[in-house]
Amino acid sequence: ATSLWQAQRRTPESSRFAPVDPEVTPDHIQMRLARDDIGFSPLRRAALAVVQVPTDFNMDSEAALLIAKFPGVELRMQKITGLGTDLCTPESFLPARKNIRDAAMALTPNDYCNVAGLACT
Repeated sequence: ATSLWQAQRRTPESSRFAPVDPEVTPDHIQMRLARDDIGFSPLRRAALAVVQVPTDFNMDSEAALLIAKFPGVELRMQKITGLGTDLCTPESFLPARKNIRDAAMALTPNDYCNVAGLACT
């Protein structure tokens, strides 16, 4: 049986997607990195989750710059879909309440975020 790797190596059409390096073998692909070559991000103090209205451009442009001033603090943002208007009123948020919940849930896998908030600037 021909492996996918061998078939791609013989097929000239595959070279248009990615160059095939004859020096790279499946053994190279399976090789593990030495521990000295692995770097980790510094530990975080907090992760902030922000659920945004679609037109909250201030949050898009300014929040990351502000959070960058606090070492160890990360920011995760998710936009709400399905709002009927830009106004921050109960009438505009009620039809999209499931979408608000879904946006918040997208930011909270495995209890990653410490604080969550709704941004409407």
